[in-house]
Amino acid sequence: MFTPIDEARLRAKAWLANKITSSETMAVRDRLLDNDYFNNKAPHAKRFIQYLTGGVEGDVITELPSELKQKVVEAYEWNNFPERRTEDWGEMIDKNENHPYPFYNPETGEDLHAVGKGATTTYWDTDMPINERKVVVKYGFPIEANASSNRLSTYPQADPWNDYQADERLQNQVGDIDSFESDGKGGYVLKDLWTVTPADEDTFLDIHDLQEGGWPAALLYRGAEALGTNKDFRYEVPFSAEEMQRYSQP
Repeated sequence: MFTPIDEARLRAKAWLANKITSSETMAVRDRLLDNDYFNNKAPHAKRFIQYLTGGVEGDVITELPSELKQKVVEAYEWNNFPERRTEDWGEMIDKNENHPYPFYNPETGEDLHAVGKGATTTYWDTDMPINERKVVVKYGFPIEANASSNRLSTYPQADPWNDYQADERLQNQVGDIDSFESDGKGGYVLKDLWTVTPADEDTFLDIHDLQEGGWPAALLYRGAEALGTNKDFRYEVPFSAEEMQRYSQP
């Protein structure tokens, strides 16, 4: 049974949530966020604040700054489609400089060298003092691929031959893009959902999907979740054929 105090708390919570997510408050919020820092240096922080406080107008983002569009095209050109990969990558560290083999898949214990799936490259970690140097062995092993997947990653890749350099302004906004697919006219369309995805290992102040922001981001999210002010929104950003050519690496 609710007590008068409980009812007062619920009314206060509803009042505060309505104030935070009202069109007037969101308009003021967006004017405050419309500056060089949030637009160009920390757009991922801008989107997080908007997510916490009622989402965005129309529930959809239709544009990205040109330098971030270029990074999307770069990820596309590096073929950063994780579900299309035919190999998974990992590494082993062995401080014994003379005996880096055999080495094993750390998940299954399989001797990768013995079954012909051995090291693809070996290198010294030369930043360490000579007496602490180690051998880092990169290995790859076959995985089942989904050649039709349009899920594009903006994160750094484990593949040792992939030199894609991530940009936190992009990866902290869209991460693994839900879909980057052809529009049939030489261009592409980026589609993604901005939300916080729960994970089994999440705790109150350690949320995997907000790991870049640490406990402050988790605490802000928990507060918005308690008030009910957090709201998902979508990205639906077109890339014209001209843009795909312009942002392409020479």
